[in-house]
Amino acid sequence: MILSEKDPLYRQCAISLMDNIADPTITFDDKGISNYYYDYKKEEANQTLIGVDAQKKIDEIIHTIKKDGVGKKYDCIIGVSGGIDSTYLCYKAKEYGLRVLCVHFDNGWNSQDAVNNIENILKKLDFVHYQNTGCEDSIGNDYDYKKKTIINFINKVKFYFTQKENFESDKDLEILKDKVMVEVCSKIVNVILLESKE
Repeated sequence: MILSEKDPLYRQCAISLMDNIADPTITFDDKGISNYYYDYKKEEANQTLIGVDAQKKIDEIIHTIKKDGVGKKYDCIIGVSGGIDSTYLCYKAKEYGLRVLCVHFDNGWNSQDAVNNIENILKKLDFVHYQNTGCEDSIGNDYDYKKKTIINFINKVKFYFTQKENFESDKDLEILKDKVMVEVCSKIVNVILLESKE
């Protein structure tokens, strides 16, 4: 397994950011281009809409989101990290007139730039922000019991991941981590956020 860019066997795709640290099973052609690039181009050709068709699809999705948001405090939830992707998504949501609840999970790895970016975009767009640090939130509602339930669940997950004997390989561990992360996020959203009403 490659763990460092200093490893002599380390390789990165000539076009994308993917490398054999992120995925030990990655493959490269004779030009140094990874299978991820070709997989993406195939999906892009089959699934990506452009021009008028793309705008029509976006409008349909926005209409559905707003319709489903009737009678609720928010139309949608956006996970914000302070990075380019979530910042642009917030900008577009504001442009389409969506009532957004922005969610950020502070796991202790935030850079100051990320924190500043989150604060700036929320202030400029006037979006409500929920930040989970495992102990407090910025909405100010009484979520103590619900948060304790979620924290206990996450702690059990963390403990399970520390027990290497539970996994046949590092690959199995990474796959399960992805699946559990989805479950954790879903649990938090369902328990805390989607209950918000006017």
